[in-house]
Amino acid sequence: MTVDPPGHILVHAGWQALKARWVSSVLIAAGLLCLILSGNALTSGTSAGGKLAPLDERIMLMTILIAVGLLCSVGSWIFLELYVVELRRDGNTIHVTVLRPFVGQRVVTLPIGAISDGGVRGENARVYHRFGSQKIDAPWIAVKVEGWWFPLIVDLQSEKLDNTEVSRLFGDARMAKRKA
Repeated sequence: MTVDPPGHILVHAGWQALKARWVSSVLIAAGLLCLILSGNALTSGTSAGGKLAPLDERIMLMTILIAVGLLCSVGSWIFLELYVVELRRDGNTIHVTVLRPFVGQRVVTLPIGAISDGGVRGENARVYHRFGSQKIDAPWIAVKVEGWWFPLIVDLQSEKLDNTEVSRLFGDARMAKRKA
């Protein structure tokens, strides 16, 4: 049985977290499958005539499968490690619950001065393709953490999102950095 960290809940992703985990888990599995198939492409890749394809073609196919496999699996794994399921504030301490691939969650406890606002991203984004474009509305807040390469991802479509308290959190974080 897990115990919830103390503090006031500012963000709770709910169903959005479940969807993120499901899609990322499928991408991780697909990436791992590509990595497994890359070895098969090198050793037994056949051409249209049923004969063993030339070595350069097999190496190219293996390279493509490795690249796709790594991008899907590693990228989705990192995304899950940064996707905020729940953000709680307990005074000058922040408790961030992030997803684990496939099952589980992890709670990271940070001092308030360790974060900063990375801005809202993904708002009114457009994806262009040969038949026109499609609007994707998936806004998120980037929460920069000192010493981390990538920002935390706070989904603005979360089930519970206290915008006032999140803004106050970033203001207090700026104040804490000035005092330090």
